[in-house]
Amino acid sequence: MNTRCCELARLISLACVGCASLAHAQSPTVVKSPETVPELVELSPFVVQTEPDRGYYSSQTMAGGRLRQEIKDTGSSIQVVTKQFMDDLGVTGVEELFQYTTGTEVGGIMGNYRMDADGSSSTQNTGTITDTNDIESRGFEAEITFNPTRNWRIACNLAKQETILTNIAPALTAQLNNVWLPHLAKYGNLDWNLPAEPVNGSTTAQQVNSPLLDYHVVKGQEGRAQAEQRKWRINLVSRYQVSEGKLKRFSVGGAARWQDRYADGYPLINDPRGVVVPDVLHPYYAEAEWSFDAILGYRLRILGHRDWRAQLNVRNLQNWTSDTVSVIRRQPDGTIARVRFDPPLQILLTNTFTF
Repeated sequence: MNTRCCELARLISLACVGCASLAHAQSPTVVKSPETVPELVELSPFVVQTEPDRGYYSSQTMAGGRLRQEIKDTGSSIQVVTKQFMDDLGVTGVEELFQYTTGTEVGGIMGNYRMDADGSSSTQNTGTITDTNDIESRGFEAEITFNPTRNWRIACNLAKQETILTNIAPALTAQLNNVWLPHLAKYGNLDWNLPAEPVNGSTTAQQVNSPLLDYHVVKGQEGRAQAEQRKWRINLVSRYQVSEGKLKRFSVGGAARWQDRYADGYPLINDPRGVVVPDVLHPYYAEAEWSFDAILGYRLRILGHRDWRAQLNVRNLQNWTSDTVSVIRRQPDGTIARVRFDPPLQILLTNTFTF
């Protein structure tokens, strides 16, 4: 009995081994397909980037604190100017850069501020009148960056500014109402130098009114936005880098700047109190200003891995002959009192080598 059981177990073991061998012999052979070769991608010969091209846009700043942080998390109005923005405009100093930023003006012959030829910027003769006032400034700034394609960059910023003066010259106002105006009501028609003699020159009223014109200009705008301030400014900068064809190493662009009008003078009217005051409700306005720039660039690899970039910037195309003047001050009758030379045409050629 034991012998038969042993033989039966041996036959079962041999059958299992045979089935396993047969199953192994009949299993299908998996043939691996050849690996697919990825398509070659040709990158820019100048810049290899791992992040999307944002053009003139920057979302972070260190101006709001000691550490780098998001602009949206800062508690103040900040405009970030990137290196690419400055390179495209060919700026070499803050005087050139501030003409393209919001809320800034630049003095001097190359600037956008309405400065006199002698360097002064007063629009009225203040004389020796000094006093205090409260200032309230309101504004709005917006900056838009847009990249229609990888090679095309556009930046636009606009700003609105209003300055409101209140509580203007309280001490001087009290002196006028309590002393000067009652005095002028009685003796304003007398001669300034010899009040007991017939009038042979300026009257007392004329002599007092002259240094007070600026006071009346400012006082008349109390609680209202100052008409002598440009309310709106708009700047637009664009640049396109050619990446194909015979012109693939060239870039072309331009910039446009617009400044709103401002009051450059006031007519005079007779006040019921017996004084002559400027009509601040109907000022004379200087025209709004446009400025245009052009950009042409060329880039090439030289001496192995050296990057050479040449750029031509032409500024103030609207003043091609460099002889345009603008009115900055008018007489009470509307005739021209002061003018300034507009920023002349500038042609700048820069060469940059990157090592």
